[in-house]
Amino acid sequence: VQALTTAQISGVSTDALNALTTGQVQALTTAQVSALTNPQLANLGTAQVAALTTAQASALTTAQLNAMGEEQIQAIQTADIVALTTSQLVGLSTGNVAALTSGQVNALSTSQLQAMTTAQINAIDEDDVAALGTHQVAALTTSQINNLSNTRIEALTTAQVAAMTSGQVTALKTSQLAVMTDEQFTALGTAQVAGLTSGQFAALTESQVQLLSTAEIASLTTAQVNTMGTGAAASMTAAQVRALGTAQVVSLTTAQLNALNEEQIQALDTVDIAALTTAQVAGLNTSRMTDLSSAQVQALTSSQLQALSTAQINALDPEDFGVMGTAQIASLTTAQVNKLSVNAIDALTTTQVAAMTTAQIAALDTSQIAVMVSDRFGALGTNQVQSLQSSQFAAMNEDQITALGTDVAALTTSQISTFPTAALQMMSTAQIVALTSTQIRAMGADQLEALTQEQLNALETADVASLTTGQISGLSSTQLQALSSGQIQSLTETQLQALSTAQLNNLEPEDFAQLTTAQIVNITTEQVSSLTEAMVQSLSTTQLASMSATQVSALTTSQIEFMDVDQITALTSTQVRAMGTAQINAMNASQIAAIDTEDIAAISATNLPNLTTSVVQTLSSDQVVNMTNTQLKALTADQLNALDSGGIAALSTAQINQLTAAQVGTLGTAFIENMTTEQFSALSATQFRALDSAQVSGLSTKQVAAMTSTQIRVLDADELNAMSSTQIAAIETADLAALSNTQVVGLDSSFVQALTSGQAVALTASQLRTMSTDQLSALNTSAVAALLTTQIAALTDAQVSGISTANITALTSGQVITLDADQLQAMSTSQLNALDTGDVAALLTSQVQALTTAQISGVSTDALNALTTG
Repeated sequence: VQALTTAQISGVSTDALNALTTGQVQALTTAQVSALTNPQLANLGTAQVAALTTAQASALTTAQLNAMGEEQIQAIQTADIVALTTSQLVGLSTGNVAALTSGQVNALSTSQLQAMTTAQINAIDEDDVAALGTHQVAALTTSQINNLSNTRIEALTTAQVAAMTSGQVTALKTSQLAVMTDEQFTALGTAQVAGLTSGQFAALTESQVQLLSTAEIASLTTAQVNTMGTGAAASMTAAQVRALGTAQVVSLTTAQLNALNEEQIQALDTVDIAALTTAQVAGLNTSRMTDLSSAQVQALTSSQLQALSTAQINALDPEDFGVMGTAQIASLTTAQVNKLSVNAIDALTTTQVAAMTTAQIAALDTSQIAVMVSDRFGALGTNQVQSLQSSQFAAMNEDQITALGTDVAALTTSQISTFPTAALQMMSTAQIVALTSTQIRAMGADQLEALTQEQLNALETADVASLTTGQISGLSSTQLQALSSGQIQSLTETQLQALSTAQLNNLEPEDFAQLTTAQIVNITTEQVSSLTEAMVQSLSTTQLASMSATQVSALTTSQIEFMDVDQITALTSTQVRAMGTAQINAMNASQIAAIDTEDIAAISATNLPNLTTSVVQTLSSDQVVNMTNTQLKALTADQLNALDSGGIAALSTAQINQLTAAQVGTLGTAFIENMTTEQFSALSATQFRALDSAQVSGLSTKQVAAMTSTQIRVLDADELNAMSSTQIAAIETADLAALSNTQVVGLDSSFVQALTSGQAVALTASQLRTMSTDQLSALNTSAVAALLTTQIAALTDAQVSGISTANITALTSGQVITLDADQLQAMSTSQLNALDTGDVAALLTSQVQALTTAQISGVSTDALNALTTG
């Protein structure tokens, strides 16, 4: 057989070829085999084909191979298959490739497989594909893999899948990946999964993603993670999510993040949460925000928090706010803070509140303020307190206001000036104490008016002293009454003067009594004149004494009437001097008596004449004695006569001496009667001259006796003649002797008749000589009998001739013998006959001889009989 030429061989009929034994077939040379025609090969028996040696099989052309039928192809030994060149294999038709048995396919070398076209690869049936060795699968080119039909992919065993290189896996189409079974997908290794392109990964089904191990998840690239479908992301287990690295988490889209459920969200590590971009955080829906655990919330960075919308912020559980760090709280924007739910606000701790910025505090709305626990306000710092707005204070309750504590001292004047009155009333007294004077000064009238009594009492004296006049004038009566004595004492001059009269009178009298003298002296005259009875009576003696003259002069008569005696006594001389007539006239007896004696001297001479007699009448002796000369001279007649006996008697002689003649001329009987002898004696001649008859007739005998010679010399005849006999008898002899001849001439017979013997003796010769015969006749017999011989001798002839017979009879013998011849000759016979016999007997011879013949002839016999013989 081997001797046959290739031409011969190619010409042998198919029957002849079919008759060759397997041995004969095997004996054919490779040249002979190559010479066989296609029809010849197509008719070879399967046994003959199976008998072909490796060399013979390798000698077959692609045309010869393709001429074979399915059974013939399947009859080729696996060793022969392996021996086929890549050219032979590439030339195989897809039909013949499809005809290969699993054994034949499994026998193919990696180079043979790699040489095959994608069509040939896809011609391998599913079972044969499954028969491929893992090394064979791993040897397939990426193009071959990429072109494997879905059914071929599905035919791959898990071992084959696991044997695939990363490049092969990367070459898989998404449709190929999609048909892979769970077992196949699970067979992929970490490296294989990591090799998937983003497009492939995006095409993975939810179930496939769920099949990924945590290690595989952890190995995913950020690009793979980023391209994962939202459904796939949503299908991940919590363990898978937990396996994601920080970079992978950061690569997640907002759609992916929002596709996660609560368990998945909470599976994210806090480090991963902190690594999320602001865009990712800002893209989270409110449900995902709600899903965050407290730990995750704590992990959010400042920039992440600031990227959240107000809706996102409020989607957090209230408890989450309570666990936020202070830096987190402080990083929230004012817009976020302003929109925080009341539950979120309520969840904030004192430490968190204390960490809030001033802008955040200022951004809180009234509903948020209203729900904050009071101790949160206690945690506020000075700057935070200073950032609070008026509307925020208005939303606070009493516990919240109180919780601010003494930090209220940090409030700016602008805050204070707009502080709601209702909130102000909630301040504790300790807080009021803490307020500075500047803050108090910044309050409006309505704010001050809103302060309670306790709050007002808590104001420090320096605070009260700092109030403006506008604030002071706006205080209510109740508030003024609530001020303590110390506070009242702190009021400045300007503040006091700013009080209306009604306000001033609404002070508690006890407090008014505590005003310092410096304060009292600065009260306006209008205020003084408006003080009520209670207020006037509350003035201490020290306060009253400190008042200026102008203030005292402003007191009304009603107010004067209200004053007690101690207050009157406290008045200074200057104050008394400033008082008007009406004021002094308004005083009662007790008040007048209470005026210090020194102060009496201060009453102005202008006012004095206008005092009522009742006022003057109440003056004490001490007060009267302290009246000045000017004052005494200013007293009217009614006032002088209104002085009581004690007051009159108290006048010093110097004071008496200061009375004007006009005043003396108006002194009443009672006044004169109550004058002491010393006072009476002190009257000057001018004063005494002013006395009229009625006044003189009212003099007591002591007063008459006390008259000086000078005084009596100024009395005229009418005044002297007005005296009673008792008064005349009281005139001292020296005073009587001082009477001028003119006065003596004017004396009436009653006056002369009242003269006593002693007084008659005191008459001077000059006085006697000027007396009329009627006056001499008026002398009583005792007075006549008492006349001295010198006095008798001084009488004129005419006077002697006019002496009454009764008085002649009264003459003593001693008096008679002193009569000179002219005097005797002037006597009438009746007078001579009136001499008693003793007197006649006593006549001197010279006297008898001097008698005229007419007298002798007229002498009575008794008288003649009385003559002595000598």
